[in-house]
Amino acid sequence: MTSGATGRRPPGPRGADIVRALLNFKRRRVLAFEDLARTYGEVSSFHCLGFKLYVVTGAEPVRHVMVTNADNYVKSSGGRRAQRFFGQSLQTTPGAAAKPRRQMLATMLQRDRVRPFADVAVSATRAMLDGWTAGEVRVSDAVMDLILDIGIQMHFGIGPREDSRRIRDPFTDALRRLDGFLQLPPPFPTRGNRAYARAMAAYDAEILPYIAKRRAEGGPRHDLLSSMLETRQSDGQVLTDRQICHELTSTLAASFFTTAAAFIQVLRLVAQHPQVEAQLAAELEGALQGRPPGFADLDRLPFTAQIVKETLRLCPPAGAMVRVAVDDDRIGEWHVPGGARVIISQWVMQHKPEWFPDPEAFKPERWTPGFERELPTFAYFPFGWGARNCIGQPLAMLQLQLMLATVAQCVRIEPVRPTPAAFTIDDILESGGLVLRVHPRTA
Repeated sequence: MTSGATGRRPPGPRGADIVRALLNFKRRRVLAFEDLARTYGEVSSFHCLGFKLYVVTGAEPVRHVMVTNADNYVKSSGGRRAQRFFGQSLQTTPGAAAKPRRQMLATMLQRDRVRPFADVAVSATRAMLDGWTAGEVRVSDAVMDLILDIGIQMHFGIGPREDSRRIRDPFTDALRRLDGFLQLPPPFPTRGNRAYARAMAAYDAEILPYIAKRRAEGGPRHDLLSSMLETRQSDGQVLTDRQICHELTSTLAASFFTTAAAFIQVLRLVAQHPQVEAQLAAELEGALQGRPPGFADLDRLPFTAQIVKETLRLCPPAGAMVRVAVDDDRIGEWHVPGGARVIISQWVMQHKPEWFPDPEAFKPERWTPGFERELPTFAYFPFGWGARNCIGQPLAMLQLQLMLATVAQCVRIEPVRPTPAAFTIDDILESGGLVLRVHPRTA
């Protein structure tokens, strides 16, 4: 891979084929990236309505974008609504400017630092299960509520017996209105923009006084807010209340849907594969002997971890990532102009048969230490890679493994109706959500 401004435009749909490609994206969503890769190769492009889109689906092209020349491919700061929601947080800070803040937050989210959150994940999951009765349960709705409950406890230290609605309600209202696709920007007083402004004002009115109150109280607490209050930036200054608000909002929003989507898929796939469910139950019985799981048990539950890894391979919560080329570049023989949107698809990479035999099958057992060592670097990256990989990966893995162990220890699940092996989370939610049949386990 070499950088430069020369090279040819990659192949891709042209003319009327662009319309067909767009319709295919609407119909097949992330699966359409597989169609592009199959038809045009590892780097493809199409230009439409002023947008220049480039799709990258090969190991070396992905390496070039994500590592070799990563400084030239930055994360978009989003529209004005996103900038209002996330502020000057890591989520909206591009390139080298994000590195100090990224290092600070990554330290807070290292595996040993998130140990106190293990009990939060387990106790909240058990509370969710207490509300389940034998029979059919709309699991997707329950999981969405669960992940948000856990997230608010971890971020703000609001306990399970405290009223979290003062944060939950304005947060979810603003998040729901965040997507401004085909909307005029916020300065225009449309109905949607006015509603979004009200939601953000209500959110700020709750969060900023809460942060100020916690700062005044002092004292260590086991939550991310406490960590941010104690942390100093590279220049020795503490974070302001507004900066803390932006970072907490960013990490809560980034983890909420992706973690919920991943766990919904975990439960769906376990329910569809009785042999996997039986092996999981046996592992939990042998390792836990009936007691609830905890942080110290993570290394004793290898099959539980294999289930999570295989789910993230087969159905990654984010099937693709978008980067913006700062300057002209060359990926192999192909020219990429500055300003182009470059799409990197985990979905395509993680379904390649040369790396994952029988790629559409759910096979947790494939994730042996030897298999992982021999995987090419960019064959598997559900949390991203390189300078912009997800810093919340340790926390997400901890949550997913412990929530799965808790559910499987307490109930046996099976599907109400069959679903395809590779089913996107959008398909699940738009078809009415995931409904499973639940059978409580006897003590």
